[in-house]
Amino acid sequence: MDKGTSTLRSFADAAYLGQFWGLKFHVTKFPPNTVVHAHKHPEIPFFHEEGPAGGLRIVITGKIIFEGKEFLPGDWFFVPNGTPYSFKTYGEGETSEAYGYGGGSCKPAVRFSPPIAV
Repeated sequence: MDKGTSTLRSFADAAYLGQFWGLKFHVTKFPPNTVVHAHKHPEIPFFHEEGPAGGLRIVITGKIIFEGKEFLPGDWFFVPNGTPYSFKTYGEGETSEAYGYGGGSCKPAVRFSPPIAV
């Protein structure tokens, strides 16, 4: 997965764009040096043909290491549903992210899903 950069610097920016991408956003906050262990989210029926549904993470504050790459505020990464992944935060301060889940659908049946351990 490629590292993305953007001018998305706030939850409001992410939530505004998410309505067009069919993502539901919320803010997640992590204490310093948190490890999110390997997990995946269930695949969901896809309602568009542009690409896979999944989770979009946009760093708001702090730092995330994902697949050996550093993600700083404004950077983002996308993980397709059904793909195992893990990441960690680092530094002395809290890390916050805008987390958008879904993709391609604003249908009510597509909701945030609990992670599945791998």
